[in-house]
Amino acid sequence: MKPMKTKVAPYMSAFSGPPTLHCPEIVGCSPDKPFLYKIPVTGEATLFYLCILPDSLTLDNKSGIITGIVGKGEYTLEIKVKNNLGEDSCTIRLICAEDNARLTPLLGWTS
Repeated sequence: MKPMKTKVAPYMSAFSGPPTLHCPEIVGCSPDKPFLYKIPVTGEATLFYLCILPDSLTLDNKSGIITGIVGKGEYTLEIKVKNNLGEDSCTIRLICAEDNARLTPLLGWTS
């Protein structure tokens, strides 16, 4: 049997084009516990910039991951990404609740 040759149609990768942020409006965390957040962005060769970030959090510009430890309270993170094709920005409210309150359901469902 002769192998079939298939044509591969050109497609646009999720990693090409201008940057697009896919941030939620609110992110929850526990006070005085390690915080880890990967900035959800697609785009070609994206560079990360942060306008507002609490002093106790740091950003790794190569991976787009925010880490650190924050205390009880509410913080505003303003994130801006830019590449040679465009830019995008978003604002995230970071809420650190202390009384075991769940800001988001464990598996995406609360009944």
